[in-house]
Amino acid sequence: MLEGVRNHLIKPLRTTFTSTALEQVRQWSLSDKLYYIHVRLRTREWNLIYGDINGMFREMKSVIAREHLSEKIKSFALQSLYIPKRVLASSTTVLAGGANLLFTVAVSIVSGAAGLLNFISQLMVFFWLLYYLITSESGGVMDHVLGMLPVSKSTRVPCAQVLDRAVSSVRTIGHC
Repeated sequence: MLEGVRNHLIKPLRTTFTSTALEQVRQWSLSDKLYYIHVRLRTREWNLIYGDINGMFREMKSVIAREHLSEKIKSFALQSLYIPKRVLASSTTVLAGGANLLFTVAVSIVSGAAGLLNFISQLMVFFWLLYYLITSESGGVMDHVLGMLPVSKSTRVPCAQVLDRAVSSVRTIGHC
């Protein structure tokens, strides 16, 4: 494709003007060329204007047709082919990171739900045991509970009696 564009740009234009007018146009600076085109527009010298503009385009075409410039354009075109590849690679990285984040959130939710279920089941067991201890008619429950603590027997018996009275008073209030 580049070769076709290059051949089209290098192909000589057919002109009826003399080469001396074109040589004169090439020697001027760009501001001079534009000034003379402006002056010729006022005087309506269409043939000379066409020659000046044609010479400017030929000069631009010769600059574009230079080998190093066409090589730069070609290398730029080849580099631009890698851009979609890099965009695709980075988008797959972003999608993989998003999927990883989503998976982490889902695992956190599931583990949190399992933790909540575990907490609720342990709370139910605690309240059931507390209810059993409070409503139990046997007097040895508090003594049995205090037996698990490292307390001497002389201290354990009065503590058990005090706790039994407290529990029985709560039980009496609960039945009212």
